[in-house]
Amino acid sequence: MYAICSPNKNDVAKCVKEMVKQQYKVPIFQFGPKKYKELKKNRGMVMQACEKVADKTVYVINLHTLKIHHKSCGVHGKNVIGAKLTNLKNTGLVCCKKCIK
Repeated sequence: MYAICSPNKNDVAKCVKEMVKQQYKVPIFQFGPKKYKELKKNRGMVMQACEKVADKTVYVINLHTLKIHHKSCGVHGKNVIGAKLTNLKNTGLVCCKKCIK
């Protein structure tokens, strides 16, 4: 299972907060507006679209602090999920100051 998010402001933050509330822990994929609309219309394509870019995820989100880190960051903690993000500014989450400039 995957979570998909739009590039709209705070959509990723809403998704992560709901995931924590529901106690889910799945990778998050943020797609551009065109691809997101396409996936919303045809939900059968979501799994294929996510698997296609899954190996390109370079970020993790700490579910306790709601911070975005690079996978290689040494301070991201243990309770994290993978994330493919296209627009860090619109996520609504704080970025780690040590690994994301």
